Amino acid sequence: MKNIGIWVGLLLAAFGASLFIMSLSMSYYGKYGPGPGLFPLWISGLLVVLSVMYIIDSIGKESLSFKNVIPEKRIVKKLATILGAILFFILAAPYLGFFCASVIAVAMLLWRDYSRRWSVTIAVILTAVLYVVFGILLDIPLPVNIWGW
Repeated sequence: MKNIGIWVGLLLAAFGASLFIMSLSMSYYGKYGPGPGLFPLWISGLLVVLSVMYIIDSIGKESLSFKNVIPEKRIVKKLATILGAILFFILAAPYLGFFCASVIAVAMLLWRDYSRRWSVTIAVILTAVLYVVFGILLDIPLPVNIWGW
């Protein structure tokens, strides 16, 4: 099969079926009404039904191959930069603290489109605003480094 729509539909149907089976282990009704299994059961069942409908629709349509949906190199580079910045923040925030890790991660995201000076400036301003909103106004605990910031 060269039609990617059929493969995507099969993948989604398998994912929905596995979620459906897992949701059967949760109670459908709770003490005061709907239980924790109600929503996952219906959503996963709907996913399976819609996946089967998508497979049927894909069979009758013009074939769409894998090579037509692979993104260009520049898009892959941007995606890699985004994932790298997120991974860096996750790994560095406990050691560098929220402020330092955020400035570096946001600057990493902006370096492709802005000069280094503007990237760092925007990153510092954005991180300061986020720190004020979440750390001070909403009093949400943010990761700190050994110096307390």
